[in-house]
Amino acid sequence: MDRFVFKPMRMEDIQFKPEYHGSGLFAELYRYLTTIIPAETRYVEAFSGKENIKSQEILKHLGLTVIGENKNGRSYHFKGAYKALSERYSVE
Repeated sequence: MDRFVFKPMRMEDIQFKPEYHGSGLFAELYRYLTTIIPAETRYVEAFSGKENIKSQEILKHLGLTVIGENKNGRSYHFKGAYKALSERYSVE
């Protein structure tokens, strides 16, 4: 039986300067990530501050849904299938 060793990959914080909003930079970042994240990855998770509506909208647009909150209750915990992200942003 094959065993997979899953190593978490983390990006602590992503922020773009306002002049780059709507420029396609975010999509380019995700295209790049699909080239380095292992294909067998099942899901992705993210956190967004409860006051950060823009971030929440982006995560929902990416297909992630709220599954809870962080320990201190200040952020929402999102989760979604990696397959959907990789199909949308794959460079192939």
